[in-house]
Amino acid sequence: MAGKLKNCPECGKLFADMGTRICRDCLEKEEELMVKVSSFVRDHPHSTIKDIVDGVEGVKERLVRRMIKEGRFQQDGMDITYPCEKCGKPIHRGRFCSKCDEALKKDVLKAQKNAVARAVQAVQEKRPMGTGFRSKSMSEKK
Repeated sequence: MAGKLKNCPECGKLFADMGTRICRDCLEKEEELMVKVSSFVRDHPHSTIKDIVDGVEGVKERLVRRMIKEGRFQQDGMDITYPCEKCGKPIHRGRFCSKCDEALKKDVLKAQKNAVARAVQAVQEKRPMGTGFRSKSMSEKK
């Protein structure tokens, strides 16, 4: 399968994207940085994201956040958190804390129910009550 040609967002080099989002050279550098970050966090288990960015040369906050969201530190038994995108509560993975995640799911379900109700109401308003989609043969059977 041939990848889509695009420029690497890190270095600008043209590459065939096979789902890695960055070129092979930058991917290798990123993997090396991930090893350094993991090592730093093992040595400093209660580090903040800022501590990691300041303590590991060349690492960007974006990489550390992605590693946390992927659960890379939890797998190693390290406790690093970042704020929930909605309420700011410290979380270990994902974008939202469990409370905000549940609230978001409820809001989505409510919006879906409202959309269905509006669609049903719109259909009912366009067609007189009591008329339906009966075939001629169904009417004749009565």
